[in-house]
Amino acid sequence: METLFLHGFNSGPVNHSPDWYAPQLDYSDVQGTLTKLEDIIREQDISYIVAKSIGAFFALVLYQRDPNLTLFLINPSLEPHKTLKHLNGKSIRNYRDVSMVTKVPENFTDELELINPYKEDENIYYTGLAIFEFGDEVVDQVRNAERINCMEILSYPDGNHSFSRMPDIVKYINTFIKYAFAS
Repeated sequence: METLFLHGFNSGPVNHSPDWYAPQLDYSDVQGTLTKLEDIIREQDISYIVAKSIGAFFALVLYQRDPNLTLFLINPSLEPHKTLKHLNGKSIRNYRDVSMVTKVPENFTDELELINPYKEDENIYYTGLAIFEFGDEVVDQVRNAERINCMEILSYPDGNHSFSRMPDIVKYINTFIKYAFAS
């Protein structure tokens, strides 16, 4: 059983843990991203998904298709079809590699809304953890925390959208997987 890491929008994989498979994803290609992730899950025997921001949104879509997955959502973007609308039709530079430029399709957020498995304000249930920094300047994580129902929720009153406690959370998640899901 393997762990898949899904980075945030317009970012890239960071090797947070040698135990995690971390592909580069172009979320602006919504259907292509879903196909790629479904192939990775099947080919790499993925059981766990660690996901930040829009990666968490895609993890929830994948969970609806395969509820055997266990999710670890970090500062999730539960409504990217709303929060990313200002990027439709624009060209933007990658946060991690400024030489990479993504042309966001005009209908990007419409495509996200089409695959959204949850209605607005609907509670979200899944197996795994949710981890929030309420100082997130991009997404209202307090509101998100009220919607999510899972095994455990960790929250911090400060922080930012990039998630400032990532090294500590990686250790926590790896330990959680090792002991909570040990066979």
